[in-house]
Amino acid sequence: RVATITHDKFRAIKLSLTDSTIEVSAFGETKGSAKELIHNNSQEQKFLYEGEAVTIGFNPKYLLDILKNLDEHEIEILFSSSLD
Repeated sequence: RVATITHDKFRAIKLSLTDSTIEVSAFGETKGSAKELIHNNSQEQKFLYEGEAVTIGFNPKYLLDILKNLDEHEIEILFSSSLD
């Protein structure tokens, strides 16, 4: 949903990850900005993130292409740093 406001030429979303939240955000010059927060709560742990907080940018098309082709309900993504 956040990716829908990105500009076609510069499609980019930003993921900010901590052990308790994932924030997905984007900015589009003509369409404004969007942000979604995913929280872990005491009733349900939706994700597991270990390590220091990291913010990293992605072309959402690459992430969506991968996710559309997986049959799993759980995935594992490994980051070495916000630049790698």
